[in-house]
Amino acid sequence: MTTSVNIIAAILRLNISAKFLHVQMVGVAYVDIISCQFQLCQFVDSMNLINLESVIVQLAAKECLVVASSDGDSRATSLRQLLDRSNVAITERKKGSFLLCVCFNLPARSRLI
Repeated sequence: MTTSVNIIAAILRLNISAKFLHVQMVGVAYVDIISCQFQLCQFVDSMNLINLESVIVQLAAKECLVVASSDGDSRATSLRQLLDRSNVAITERKKGSFLLCVCFNLPARSRLI
């Protein structure tokens, strides 16, 4: 008898753009730590973030990096509730920490080179 164990160690990074006519653009960056694979996707979602919830469940992510937001932001509140329902750990970062030069330790002036 053979038993297979699937180990999933994945991190998500979400970007939800401003809403327009009850529709939002959602960008997802997915990193599988075990296989060292990056995957990106962008899709349109409703205000209830149904498609995003489906993506999170299918990817079986364990952690999600989000931009730190104010307490009164309704989108941030609904995103937190969605991640809590999916048992995904939330890590807040400053918006500036997602810049390319910060990720690769490049000096700020070489950002466009």
